Amino acid sequence: MLLKISYRGVIESECQVPFSFAPAHLNAQRAGSVAALGALYFAKGKAIPAEAHQPEYLRKSQAEREKEEKAQQGT
Repeated sequence: MLLKISYRGVIESECQVPFSFAPAHLNAQRAGSVAALGALYFAKGKAIPAEAHQPEYLRKSQAEREKEEKAQQGT
């Protein structure tokens, strides 16, 4: 089951600067949009080689976490 969290009410009550919400059909990242932005960047010379991309992990993988748990339990 997909859990959808909405912060619309919080934003509307707490935000103190002008804002607007994108319509439902435009509020998600789409492959075509990413490609169009990439084409603009490429035209402006902002392209970088694929090898230069590095992942930014927000947390350790499940395998790493389980390995650390086993190591802590063994000590």
